[in-house]
Amino acid sequence: HLHSQGIVHGDLKPSNWLWKAEADLPCLSDFETARDLGTAPSCGTDDLTPRSRSTTVLPMLTRRYAAPEILEDPGRRRRKEEDKLADVFSLGRSIEEVLTLVARSSSPEREALESLVADMCRNDPFERISAAKAAEVWWDSMFSSCDGETKIVECREVRYTQAACSSRFSDGRPLHELVQAIVHDPEYALHHEALVLDIVVVRQRYMSVDNRRLWCYHEAQREIGQPVYIR
Repeated sequence: HLHSQGIVHGDLKPSNWLWKAEADLPCLSDFETARDLGTAPSCGTDDLTPRSRSTTVLPMLTRRYAAPEILEDPGRRRRKEEDKLADVFSLGRSIEEVLTLVARSSSPEREALESLVADMCRNDPFERISAAKAAEVWWDSMFSSCDGETKIVECREVRYTQAACSSRFSDGRPLHELVQAIVHDPEYALHHEALVLDIVVVRQRYMSVDNRRLWCYHEAQREIGQPVYIR
């Protein structure tokens, strides 16, 4: 999500991740090294107002998790994609370290994660997988191991997997179009196959993969003041 908003963190490591108990989600912290690579719409709006940049002057990084190209020349000015790929390397190294603390197993999930980490930690940045592709690969691996069951639930039973989302779908349509369709017909989501929500189950909780559609369902439920059921 950060990269889609034109922001790189610059110092991803395990100690910069916190746990938000009430949402049951991890939160990224310590943005002292973060840099804004340009303007991008603010979450939930079309506002393109430039955002503030880090006041950090000297490169600040943790060598243990830094990408090879960053260690080679920390002060070199890089292209936007290079900065993003350096973040990917650091996240891969962080996941790799966390895995050493988890009991060894031959589960498909662990094998898929180890394979993904290898693609994230390639020394050549241009052979490294992007953050968006890494997320896509991970969710695909999760779905391949699920039972594919479809059920009807109230939308408030499903939780977000991100703290924010963009204001438009990938085809450019504004989210409010779907909100108004559901407000007009509260069963709208039940009648359209394309609106079936992909979820994963974490600690017996439903977690949505598509946060934009889930936001639409929640917003429609708030506007009409009655439960909205989804598949």
